Amino acid sequence: MTRFTMIWIVTVLIGYGALCPAQQGQSPSISDAERFGTVVRQYCVGCHNDVLRTAGLSLQQLNINAVGEGAETWEKVLRKLKVRTMPPSGMPRPNIATYDAFAGYLESELDSYAAAHPPPAVASLRRLNRTEYFNAVRDLLAVKINDDTILPADDTMFGFDNVGNVLTLSPLLAEQYITAARIIRRQVLGDPDMQPEFHSYTVPRYLMQEDWVSEELPMGTRGGTAVSHHFPMDGEYVLQVRLQRNSRDYIRGLINKPHRLDVRLDGNLIKTFSVGGEKLGRSSGILSTSAQGDVEQEQYERYFDEALEFRFPAKTGTRMVSVAFQKETMIPEQPLYTSQSIIDYAQYKGGVPGVDAVTIGGPYNPQVSAESESREKLFVCQPSGSNDSACATRILSTLARRAYRRPPSDTEIAGLMEFYRQGHEEGGFDEGIGLAIERI
Repeated sequence: MTRFTMIWIVTVLIGYGALCPAQQGQSPSISDAERFGTVVRQYCVGCHNDVLRTAGLSLQQLNINAVGEGAETWEKVLRKLKVRTMPPSGMPRPNIATYDAFAGYLESELDSYAAAHPPPAVASLRRLNRTEYFNAVRDLLAVKINDDTILPADDTMFGFDNVGNVLTLSPLLAEQYITAARIIRRQVLGDPDMQPEFHSYTVPRYLMQEDWVSEELPMGTRGGTAVSHHFPMDGEYVLQVRLQRNSRDYIRGLINKPHRLDVRLDGNLIKTFSVGGEKLGRSSGILSTSAQGDVEQEQYERYFDEALEFRFPAKTGTRMVSVAFQKETMIPEQPLYTSQSIIDYAQYKGGVPGVDAVTIGGPYNPQVSAESESREKLFVCQPSGSNDSACATRILSTLARRAYRRPPSDTEIAGLMEFYRQGHEEGGFDEGIGLAIERI
């Protein structure tokens, strides 16, 4: 390579570096801004001025030394430079090096301004949706909420119910969350003065209950249902079973033979009923006139399940209650359901009985349990006389840290302790803790 060729290459590289300082990672100098200002006046302002405003655009008043001030307009210029569509064909144009250098200058200036002045984000107040709220309560306080009526269903966007823009908090919804907090508080701490409450769990009316229907039920059973029910306190509870009926309100399956119905609590058998098998031969599978004239038979076939009620003791906590029939291994000689029309089946009284609903009510003679999972998780310490406030501070600080997923501030703890003191004056330590956790 000759000396002349080397000098020529170095000259070209120096000239290219002068035209493209932005590409070398250097800050553009004032001379660069002045040079590109001359390019704008020479090739652009002739059409894009305050008088002509070609395509509705004027570059006459824009400051090339402060590209960020007119970022929106310079973005348009940069797009045109990238594809070299301006100036239009037939008009005087700069050379390729000037195109690239000017585009690099604008790109560097716009990026620097955007990094130094990020656009303000539009933040929406996002609350937990219903499922997230229930899961958080389960993790914090070991309370499983299975009643979706406590809170309404969330709105959706694009098929999702966890989008912040639709998770708004209206005054009415805020009141419902406060009500939910009170229900949860009572489930955690209990209330010796609480009155019995009844919760019903229904089974689909036309569910065929001729086989095993749930993994929560024991093998060798058919039909029935299994429910996860929260028992708020130690005490006695009432369980009622309602059986399936046909379209004329007759209980199915009572007229053939007795069937064994088992009730279990956490898998342990607590009650067995014999369902059906009485007054055999008094009526056929389809409602007949002979049965309509027998008042005693009519009452038996309509109101038999009123006797499927009993009391049982239960400890505080969420427990599995199952009600199911013992499965028969023999094949009946009567016709199958499929041999009948829809109208006939709607009036059919034969076959096997099924469970329509299970209702659990209580507690009766309630007692606050000190051994519940919720209390063990909440009470990380126990009050001791004059040291109540110190223990309350520790309990609320621990719960707040887990709930907020960060250490709570002194102001937040002071606010919670103020609620604690209000509740403590009204009903003691538990009442104070309960009033405070409602606010968390």
